[in-house]
Amino acid sequence: MASVDDVAACFSESYEEARSKFLAAAKEKDAEMHSLPVTEDEDGKYTIDVAVLRKPGKGVVVISSGTHGVEGYAGSGIQLGLLRHWQELSIPVTAVFIHAVNPFGMAHFRRFNEHNVDLNRNCLLPHEFEKLQTQDQIAPLYDSFDPVFNPTSPPSWFYRNMGVWVRMASYVAAYGIGYIKTALVGGTYTKEKGIFYGGRELEPSHVLLRDFFKEQFGGLPAREIAWVDVHTGLGPQGVDVLLGSEGDRQTLEEKFPKVDGEFDGVQVVSGERGVDLRCAGEGLEVNSARFSSSQSAGYEYTVGVLSAPWVTQWFPPDSGRVLMVQQEFGTLPPMAVARALMLENSGFHYDRSNHHFWRTFTQDAFYVRTDFWKERVLRRGMDVFQKMAKDCEEAHLANPRWGMDGMESCVGWRAQGKNVRRDVFSSGKGRGRGRGATNANGKQWSAQDSPAQAPAPVEIKEAPPKIPPEPPVDGTTIMLRNLPAKFSQQSMLQLLNDNGFQGKYDFVYLPMDFRNGTNLGYAFVNTLTHQDALEAMDAYQGFTGWADGSDKVCEVSWAHPHQGLEEHVERYRNSPVMHPVTPEEYKPMVFANGQRVPFPAPTKAIRAPKMKSDRSSGGAAALTDAKS
Repeated sequence: MASVDDVAACFSESYEEARSKFLAAAKEKDAEMHSLPVTEDEDGKYTIDVAVLRKPGKGVVVISSGTHGVEGYAGSGIQLGLLRHWQELSIPVTAVFIHAVNPFGMAHFRRFNEHNVDLNRNCLLPHEFEKLQTQDQIAPLYDSFDPVFNPTSPPSWFYRNMGVWVRMASYVAAYGIGYIKTALVGGTYTKEKGIFYGGRELEPSHVLLRDFFKEQFGGLPAREIAWVDVHTGLGPQGVDVLLGSEGDRQTLEEKFPKVDGEFDGVQVVSGERGVDLRCAGEGLEVNSARFSSSQSAGYEYTVGVLSAPWVTQWFPPDSGRVLMVQQEFGTLPPMAVARALMLENSGFHYDRSNHHFWRTFTQDAFYVRTDFWKERVLRRGMDVFQKMAKDCEEAHLANPRWGMDGMESCVGWRAQGKNVRRDVFSSGKGRGRGRGATNANGKQWSAQDSPAQAPAPVEIKEAPPKIPPEPPVDGTTIMLRNLPAKFSQQSMLQLLNDNGFQGKYDFVYLPMDFRNGTNLGYAFVNTLTHQDALEAMDAYQGFTGWADGSDKVCEVSWAHPHQGLEEHVERYRNSPVMHPVTPEEYKPMVFANGQRVPFPAPTKAIRAPKMKSDRSSGGAAALTDAKS
């Protein structure tokens, strides 16, 4: 659909030009417009501009540009292309166009915002920022490369053309590319002038977006929201990849099959699992042998990303989960992109009067100004948007689809003493659009978490009341949430046995992340009797006595949709989690008379689970080094 005329009309050479084109195109389509002022300086005002094209049906599809400033020229081009062809696209749901999440960065060709903050490392709660200030295990790794990441004076001609390459090559030879990439993309929460600085509080752009969505769409179910956040920089030039959550892998892979030389498929960014893992006291294991050519490699400990778990918090807590992807278009080789960030950032802080020169490095690194690249961006970006819109339309026509690999969504009734109240929880695997509104560490968002700099609160529209389903009669299966990141299968059994439940359960399952060897934060336990289940709920609701000193607060609910030993055996016996390649400590367990017994045999062939590939083992499936 993208044409030569589209390429000329949709792409811009400045923030002002891009904004002017966007506003004009949105006005032509009679879009509902919102301007969210972010900041201003002597050069002008910087706003997030939002265009809404409403449809009477359910569902909202969102496309955002410029989360990383200079990368916004690609996303802006896609947004213009969509608006130019709006009538012929026949999008069936409400569409929201967010133009320039980081307008200051886009205007100045910076990846970072007016406070030098990387907005894709900033989606965190106050207690998480505080923890990263003092307990961040990535900090020593980042600091070891600080001299090359963050020069403290304007780089000379020799350094920027030769010296920086020599220095980076020496680090690669000494440490391996995996260490460097993990440190770089993991970022810093203490070096305010450093690249990939995540900040100390939620930035104004994120506060504005959160409040806007709560005001305009806060009553909608999260499962009916689909979101594409457009980025550039990672991967081969002109080839895009979709980065998403593990819980959405199956859905995304079905919708977006890999196309060699054009689309690198769906990749999972596992770092969204939270701050606790990154700040684990026993330290992190980073092995350069794990490094691969995939765009998502090295992001295992990256936190604060604008992702599905973060955005889902803006919607009712019992309404599923947002389907969200980052669409990333390749530009230059990784080392060239890193060099551009280092040079521009140094020039911005130490040679501001000449920043017009230093910003050319990031402009060239993140915005390839060729017709081929622009045409590919337009065509692929518009295609992904249309398919995500279709997902919104489908999401409200049927119940949320359960996940796979044993990681199903769970509707539950949270125990509070002898009372229960209804909540919805999710596993984070498979389709997983049933995830509740919690942050990456499982804690509920509250209005009090808004930083001091937030604008005046807006009136939030209440979600319509919903009739809760009945809790299970004589239920025996419970779900424990908010387990510590390093909690193991043995830890789970010890927790049960030490609190008087030995011999009172016949099924235990602690789902694990196959790519980093840590649990997913929850577990299922089936007790022998309903009374045993009630006692377990009383014992573990609000539990904080973890052996590792974690500050997590355990939450307990009835499991749904499966209750009882028989249903769980049928659920998992043919699941990939029971494949022979899966380690025993990752599998569901069945017990009789207090002793573990063999799990009932499968009734059909089991497909192998997807596990991290280790180049050092010849490409064979292998678990990451974080495996215990």
